[in-house]
Amino acid sequence: MNKELIHIVKALPLIVIFFLSARVAKYAWQTPGNLLSEDGEGFCGTTNEVTSPSVTSFPEGRNLFMANCASCHSLSKNLTGPALAGVTGRVNRKLLHEWIKNSPKVLKSGNKYFNELFLQYDKIPMSSFPNLTDAEIDAILDYIDNNVATQVTSMKN
Repeated sequence: MNKELIHIVKALPLIVIFFLSARVAKYAWQTPGNLLSEDGEGFCGTTNEVTSPSVTSFPEGRNLFMANCASCHSLSKNLTGPALAGVTGRVNRKLLHEWIKNSPKVLKSGNKYFNELFLQYDKIPMSSFPNLTDAEIDAILDYIDNNVATQVTSMKN
């Protein structure tokens, strides 16, 4: 091989990383802020407040998603549990943290959204993950939001 081709082949991984980083940074700002709805149930509500997740949290979030969520959830289709695309637009992050850490407690609280999901999925309970930290849960949610935003953008292009 000639020297120029060798240099190009060696530089290719860096070029790919740069390109992907630029795509992530371009769309990361589109993640909606999430607050409790007025009734406290945590339904659908986005605000004008926009959060900017750390770009570095997406790879960690993907690894955590694959290790903890992917056996029951997909981003785009229903499996044992519902598809997670847009979950932060349906439920606020504080409530998602509670649900992920202790789903039976949230069900017992009478939360309408999660009780309806419980019934819809044949009363199969969501596994609880009390060992996940708030930062790890946020990394998973940022990964979900970023992955969905990237898929929507690539479909438009």
